[in-house]
Amino acid sequence: MALAAGASAAQAQTQIDFDRGQGSQSLAGMVREAAPAAAVPAVPEPKQEDLQKGSFDKPRQCTTYIFKSGGAYRQYVKFQTSYTEQVCHDTYINSNGNYTTISQCHNENRWYTAGVELYIGARDYREGETEEIKFCYDFPNLKGSVKVMKSAFEYTARVNSEDNYFYSETLTPVRRKPVDPDGSIVTLRSFKYDESAREFTLDIAENILGFGSDYFGQTIVIGAELVQDKLFDSSRGTKYFEFPVNWLTSGFTLKFKEGDFDGDKDAGDNRAKDKKFFVKWGFKMKSGPFTDKFVDMGKTESVIVR
Repeated sequence: MALAAGASAAQAQTQIDFDRGQGSQSLAGMVREAAPAAAVPAVPEPKQEDLQKGSFDKPRQCTTYIFKSGGAYRQYVKFQTSYTEQVCHDTYINSNGNYTTISQCHNENRWYTAGVELYIGARDYREGETEEIKFCYDFPNLKGSVKVMKSAFEYTARVNSEDNYFYSETLTPVRRKPVDPDGSIVTLRSFKYDESAREFTLDIAENILGFGSDYFGQTIVIGAELVQDKLFDSSRGTKYFEFPVNWLTSGFTLKFKEGDFDGDKDAGDNRAKDKKFFVKWGFKMKSGPFTDKFVDMGKTESVIVR
């Protein structure tokens, strides 16, 4: 019985040693040391959505309106475009302990609408006058704009609103823009030389029509350049003459002599029996809603001076 009890105790102790590793090195301890640790991969945290930069179908749009009425006006222009953006998600797949990353992407489309608004004050249109105004919207920069492309008026501009996807502006007319004089308002009647008075006469006709013309009440400046007609033309100089323009005016007469000009004279001119002269002429407006552009009207026929 004692032997049996000892054997039982030995078996119990062996069992304890196997489970707990007490006393001499247990079988479990030897197995743990001999077997390499199993590799357990770390699973990465899922990434957030990768939103790549998208693109607008029509990023910058413009349209031009032609205004034919001079009354105060409000114009609203709507612009629309689609926006495409690629959205990607990473998915992690475990295949027999091997983790693989798969990126899944798709396009997302959205629509955007923007408005450009213009308030424009009353203008005094004349017959046949129109205005061209361009409305634009830049979607990437969230910016609207209004640009006057063609108009007879000068404006001051005030921005009323510049919020995202809405732009509003007011144009207030200040005055008419200065315009170049019209060459058709005058024509040449004649260019003559009076031998007895030794004087040239340049006769210009005035062709302005209509009592409401902008030319009436203004001052016209006519320039006359006296040129000697020879193998190498020689300019005597230019003189300018001012005349008022009104509804009673039928034309302008310029009188001048060769000695009125400061241009150099050739020594041989005094010995010449006959000389020929012509006039280059033109005009500009000194006042009124006009630019100071000088309108070249060409030259006259030559006259003989004895």
